[in-house]
Amino acid sequence: MRPDSSYWIKQLQLTEHVEGGSFREVYRSELTIPRSSLPAFLSGGPQRLYKYLFFIGPGTVLGVSPHCGG
Repeated sequence: MRPDSSYWIKQLQLTEHVEGGSFREVYRSELTIPRSSLPAFLSGGPQRLYKYLFFIGPGTVLGVSPHCGG
């Protein structure tokens, strides 16, 4: 039998995401993009160059998502 999403949520220690599904950040770059180089719609301080997430959304088995910024 193939494991369902609740199995992976528990095994990967995922947390509920505010927009739905579950996730866990597994890597965050040490490199950052200075605030002065970012578009005006991004608020806050410097942004990380990239990070990787495990993500399970509604109807999804498992995704690994590279994410730029944040």
